[in-house]
Amino acid sequence: MEHNDITKCDFPKFFVTGMSRVGTTLLAAMLSQRPDTHVISDSLVISRLTWDYKNMIVSRANSRYGHTDIFPVFPDNMNQLITPVEAKLFLSILINAYTPGNLNNSFRNRLNYSKYIEMIDIKYIFQKIEDSNHGMSWKEFLGILFMELVPEGKKDCEFIGEKATGHMDYYDYVVKNEPNDYSIYQIETYENSLQTSY
Repeated sequence: MEHNDITKCDFPKFFVTGMSRVGTTLLAAMLSQRPDTHVISDSLVISRLTWDYKNMIVSRANSRYGHTDIFPVFPDNMNQLITPVEAKLFLSILINAYTPGNLNNSFRNRLNYSKYIEMIDIKYIFQKIEDSNHGMSWKEFLGILFMELVPEGKKDCEFIGEKATGHMDYYDYVVKNEPNDYSIYQIETYENSLQTSY
């Protein structure tokens, strides 16, 4: 499997989000037709980080991991350095979410998740963490992970984004960490949602 250099492994530059059934999938597909743009569909990366990962580390006792220096913490700031223990825990949560039967997902999403499991090269990600002389931030780690979910023919795209209706719930976290760098396209019309349901 061929991988891009870490400098090209960027956190998404934009998000397509909104209520269900309002056209986020169509907009993402249209944007991905551009040769310089690719939109990842429903990766679960942000939602698993800000919900499952956060809840799990709050509920686990320090003794489970031994010394408190390696106990995983939630990255309130994505520039915080990530430890191998944190990376392993987060990746296990994400891979588990992609596993069939663990989430009540649409047929389309189940197809995406089966592909995502094959696309993520865990050994490569941990090698990047080990090779990083200055330590790796959560933002860099998530950027590598997002780039793993981009098809080979699109990895050189200038604009990588993500489509996920769930980002509406985690909007504050994304904006707090990157207030100026990313445009968030939010389709949020309740009337349109009702119309597309019938």
